[in-house]
Amino acid sequence: MRRVYKQINLDVGARLRACRERAHLTREAFAEQVGITPRFVADIECGRVGASLTTLKRACEVLGASADEILWGEASAAKSAGEHLAAMLAGVDPELLPILEESIRTQVRLVAAAKKQETP
Repeated sequence: MRRVYKQINLDVGARLRACRERAHLTREAFAEQVGITPRFVADIECGRVGASLTTLKRACEVLGASADEILWGEASAAKSAGEHLAAMLAGVDPELLPILEESIRTQVRLVAAAKKQETP
């Protein structure tokens, strides 16, 4: 009889594996750094078991990945946009930041209001 695994374990395991491979770490090297066995890494990556919060936290530290990335996938569009805005604002005079922040808030409200009017 074929065993059915929890979808969340399959999803998290696949994302963990992708992050590990992107970091160019073997299961063995990753397991050693996280403090678990290579077999346990394989079990997590294949979705056979779920990772504890302690293991997830340590994995994030080793991989330089966020828990959001491992739990929910790639960075959201809002997060990417936020990082882009932060980079754009990095060289701005700090005295101008409150003015720019209020301007952005106003623009967000205007766009939201315009979208509401478009919806039938």
